[in-house]
Formats: sequence, C-alpha cells, structure tokens
Amino acid sequence: MMNRSNDRLAEQISRGNHKAFDDVFRLYYGRVSNFIRALIKSQSVAEDLAQEVFINLWNSRHALSEVHSLNSYIYTIARNTAIDHMRRIHTFNVPLEYSDEPAGELTDERYFAIEKELIIRMAVDNFPERRRMIFSMSRFEGFTNDEIAKRLGISKKTVENQINLATHDLQKILGAIAIFFLIQ
Repeated sequence: MMNRSNDRLAEQISRGNHKAFDDVFRLYYGRVSNFIRALIKSQSVAEDLAQEVFINLWNSRHALSEVHSLNSYIYTIARNTAIDHMRRIHTFNVPLEYSDEPAGELTDERYFAIEKELIIRMAVDNFPERRRMIFSMSRFEGFTNDEIAKRLGISKKTVENQINLATHDLQKILGAIAIFFLIQ
C-alpha cells in the first residue's frame, strides 16, 4: 500500500511536477542502482540503467495515477530495464522444457521459471571467467567435480570452492529478487 507521501509524489509527477520527480529520483536512485547492480554486477552499467529507469518513469508519468505502489512500480521498471539490457547483450534461448506451450499461453509458473533461468544465466555470465566455466560445466553440462578438476588441471577442492562461491552469489541475487516480489 502506498504511503501518503509517495501517493502525493506520484500524483504530482503524473501532472508533470519536476520537483516531485526530483524528490523521487533522490529518494530512489541509489536503491535502484544497487538493485540493478545486484543483477548485472557492473556499477557503471547499473548507474546508466538506473538513469534509464527514471527516464522511463518520467515518460510514463501519466500512468502513475493508476499505480497502487510507487515503490513497486519503480522496482518493476528497474527489473525490466536490467533484464532488457541483459537480453540485448547476451544470447539466451529458452530451454526446450519451457517452450512446449503455445506463444501467449505461458502459465505464471512457466513464466517465472523462464525468468528465473534467464536471471541465473545472466548472473553466471557475469561471474569471473574461471568460476563461470566451472559452474557451467557442473550445473549446465553435468560434469562431476572430479571430471572438471581433471579437464581443467586443477584440484577438486578448487572446483568445490568455485561452485560454492557461485552458489552463494546466486542465492544473494535470487534473494534480492524474492524480496522485490514480496514488497509488491
């Protein structure tokens, strides 16, 4: 539920009030930038995308009169902006197990599974090279830790450590996204 202050700001922005927009920008810019950085792991790109979020907010200001939560609206724009950015720079094919339903008829569960898979793959793409390679071999290609260690000429313990670090990073990202959905 939107508090009265955010309700007034949203209404003022919808009428083109630049000061109200500046107030919202100051209030949310840092949070939005950090949220996006958690998804894409690049501070400079996150800052650029956060600015894009506020450009989109201003351009769609007339829709704010219909918005129930300014906070959720802003974070939805941020999430979509980050995902759109990652789609532009990464190729991603929906796994076959998700694409068996006709276009436009995806259930919510399938949609969220696809989106979660996309977010995981985007996060993995931003891992350091060795961690990305080890995690991909383990989780996407099905190699055992012993097989990975032999193929890469490293210890099994190194493989385990890299997988643990990758898993921890993914848990933080997915946790941030889960919190986002809870506040909507």
